[in-house]
Amino acid sequence: MIFNVKFAAAVAAIASAALAASSGVVSLTPKNFKTVVDGSKDVLVKFYAPWCGHCKTMAADYVTLANGYSHADGVVIAEVNADDHRDLGTKFGVEGFPTLKFFPKGGDVKTPEDYSGGRDLDSLSNFVRDKTGVAARIKKPVSHVTELDYE
Repeated sequence: MIFNVKFAAAVAAIASAALAASSGVVSLTPKNFKTVVDGSKDVLVKFYAPWCGHCKTMAADYVTLANGYSHADGVVIAEVNADDHRDLGTKFGVEGFPTLKFFPKGGDVKTPEDYSGGRDLDSLSNFVRDKTGVAARIKKPVSHVTELDYE
């Protein structure tokens, strides 16, 4: 049983890393955190754990958000695996997952703003737009559903 849990956690971590690598989400570690979150750009950071169900649920929307801001040089959508990098989570008061923090351009990187809104794409993109003044370029999927009128 322990092997299966560890194996599942490893698969989840690899899948999450692959998803982030194929997207505009910047993966932060203790080595690159200070260079990305340095006050020169607006940065939204998701602190997550690979085993967290809520984190997995919002992963696709977070990737879409990052891709929607790929045109904006001054906006970074990033994430920290706070299970692997607990020191970063502790430094910013992360107590549960996912935790989102906004680091505004020109602000004090030691005191980010806590995000307490919805975890869906619209809520996240509205928050980033309101904070940065930059709108995301998110392509909505084409619907092939036809409404029928029975009258």
